[in-house]
Amino acid sequence: MNLEQVYENLTGVSITEQEQIWDERGKGYFGEFLVFKTLFEGIDGPGKFLMNVEIPGLHTEKTEIDLMFLHPKGIFVFEVKHYKGTIYGKVTDRYWTQFFKTVKNNKFYSPVMQNNGHIEALRALIKKDVPIHSFVVFTHPEVIIRVTGRQENLTICRLEELCQLFNTVASSMPEVYDLEQLDNQYSSLLQYSKVRESQIPMDDSSLTLPEYLEMLTEEKKTLEAEYKKKRQKDIKIGLIAFLAVIIAAAIGAFGFVNIERKQADNRVEQYKMAADRALLSRDAAAQEAEKARAETDEMRRNFSHARPLQESGYNLTDSVLTASNVTVTPSKEIEKAVVISGTINIKSDTYSFLFSGSKIIVQLTDGTVKEYDLPSYNSSGLGFQEIFTYHNKPLSLSTYGHYLTLPELVPEEIEYIKLRNIGLCQFPFSTVLTRDIELELYSREDLPH
Repeated sequence: MNLEQVYENLTGVSITEQEQIWDERGKGYFGEFLVFKTLFEGIDGPGKFLMNVEIPGLHTEKTEIDLMFLHPKGIFVFEVKHYKGTIYGKVTDRYWTQFFKTVKNNKFYSPVMQNNGHIEALRALIKKDVPIHSFVVFTHPEVIIRVTGRQENLTICRLEELCQLFNTVASSMPEVYDLEQLDNQYSSLLQYSKVRESQIPMDDSSLTLPEYLEMLTEEKKTLEAEYKKKRQKDIKIGLIAFLAVIIAAAIGAFGFVNIERKQADNRVEQYKMAADRALLSRDAAAQEAEKARAETDEMRRNFSHARPLQESGYNLTDSVLTASNVTVTPSKEIEKAVVISGTINIKSDTYSFLFSGSKIIVQLTDGTVKEYDLPSYNSSGLGFQEIFTYHNKPLSLSTYGHYLTLPELVPEEIEYIKLRNIGLCQFPFSTVLTRDIELELYSREDLPH
């Protein structure tokens, strides 16, 4: 089977190039392939797929749509991200953040805005008033989506949610294409797709795309099983080699067997070489562990500070927003929970700050990072007393009867706490200028020793 030819037929990009550009930030075409496979297997009824569709852009020569699905209910345009980590942002934000626990964070252009540009270009191309729905799909199994806000005709989801959400959206839309119209629309757009409408070439024959996808799934399972088996075998060989050195040395010392000395020395040398290989494997594992520790340290440095207010792009100094007298104590109402007390000080005649929707980031002494939504006060008394404050007004984190409480924490495990996603507003108007403000609440390093 010519895998490079198969891959180019699907994406128009060589598999060699994909290997060179792949990283944990999801570069590459594999995520689009997963969306295609999921939709192909999980959606009933007629429909036509187009992958990697390059159409004339409104502001650029070309713009590329990851995947398009023509359906009797309209056109569905997919922007696909095969990203790990936790994705933060708002639908209206121009840039989103990809948070990693072990490597440096990544800011990336909003896929919502990216897909909006694709849809505008598509409308200009087809010159028809048909429903077009935008899907932003995150395909990596290790992704968490923390995106807020809504937009008409937009769905943001993970891969496992895709089919159910697609069917829900489609069922609420009127039918706009009959089968003939669907075929005509498909034919008019096919010229812009990199993917050929043909059989997948094999060594001696060809396969349909569904057959090929099924074959890839089975091959992946087989390769994973073989790799696991080989790794277990290598470990056993290393252990046997160590034992063999000990046994061979004992044989040479006490003469329990009658073999020629030269032959025994050769065998011992072979065992030593095998043992050396096992030691090298152990050293490589130690190096990988050290690399992981270094990445964790980098993550801890990244989260063990609040972003300076000067970086907001507005006229702010560190004294505009500060926290004072912050303490972390065990909760009296909830087992294994902490109460955060203290004061947030706001000193500005120009700006106010919005705390509704903010996040609490807690870093533990072992390097783990936990995230909490900033809880607002409720009838139980647990939560933040106020969610909005104006200039020159102090704000209490916890007061009598109102306790800012975080579950599953004990004070001794907490290294650092900060607020993020605080809104900066123009005073006296409540217009939100940015949600990128951070504030340090607590740091173990600042405690008296």
